[in-house]
Amino acid sequence: MTRYPNHQNPTDCHEQHVISDKNLVTANGTSALAFTAAVLQLIHFQSSQELTRTSDPYRLEFYQYCPKYDNPFG
Repeated sequence: MTRYPNHQNPTDCHEQHVISDKNLVTANGTSALAFTAAVLQLIHFQSSQELTRTSDPYRLEFYQYCPKYDNPFG
């Protein structure tokens, strides 16, 4: 991770994809799916289990998805 010497609070810089604190969720630029899942979980859009099942087709490769949920095309 790149360190910036003029950064005012380097101890609060976390090397995580998504951070949530109370009603605030933030993420780095490469974590759009994880960010969306965290926001949906925060607003109780679906249960954790349903959110996982909904996002798994995008997170997992096809051959990892099929044994877990079955082949959606067959």
